[in-house]
Amino acid sequence: MRRRSPIFLFTSVVSLALGIGAAVAFLTAAHQLLFKPLHFLGEDRLAFVSEVEPSGAATGVALQNMLDLRDGASFDAMAASAPGASAPSSSRSAS
Repeated sequence: MRRRSPIFLFTSVVSLALGIGAAVAFLTAAHQLLFKPLHFLGEDRLAFVSEVEPSGAATGVALQNMLDLRDGASFDAMAASAPGASAPSSSRSAS
């Protein structure tokens, strides 16, 4: 069979190689993003801040509220990201 249709053999091998390569790439990315812990100095001190609407739904923090939290000496430093932003912007308090 292999000698009669080398195109079929080549297509099969290439398809298997691409499928295995894509699966390995996807699983490697998923492992790095979802399963490995984030490496931050003082990661036990990280906090996620959100606001809660009267309906009970959690939302993002308004800019003025974030600035108030930052200036109120509750946090050493803060970072925020807006929808569509490529990286969070960080801000240090003046304490």
